[in-house]
Amino acid sequence: MAYTTQLRSFLAEVAEKGVEIPDQISDLLNTYDAIGNSALDLILSADAEGCSEDLTVVNATKLDNLSEVLSVVRDNSPKVQPVKFSVVGIYPESGQIVCHHVLAPNGARAFDFVDDDHLKMVVSIAGHHFEGASLTYPDQGKG
Repeated sequence: MAYTTQLRSFLAEVAEKGVEIPDQISDLLNTYDAIGNSALDLILSADAEGCSEDLTVVNATKLDNLSEVLSVVRDNSPKVQPVKFSVVGIYPESGQIVCHHVLAPNGARAFDFVDDDHLKMVVSIAGHHFEGASLTYPDQGKG
């Protein structure tokens, strides 16, 4: 049984419009289906005959299969390490330029980690940059 049929259909429509779908998405959907199928097999193997009300017997092989699928997912999941970014922005009311230091998975997401509703964010730059070191503002150090 495919648990991801609707999502696969949606992604196929998106791909037809020219959007590239990374292979990792397909791998993830296959893994999700494998977990669902293993869990269903385990559930269908349940047998309450000869047990008390709070115990159910399941097929040990099917339980091992589900455990194996879950272990593969856990052990092979990519670990996203946050990266240092400097997010440069400007306060429109005053014209003041500021730089916030954040940890984010990528430059596009760095903006999401700046909690300042008044700041007009301009750019994210890999690394933590500091005034007087790797950042120089106009008229800084002149005179």
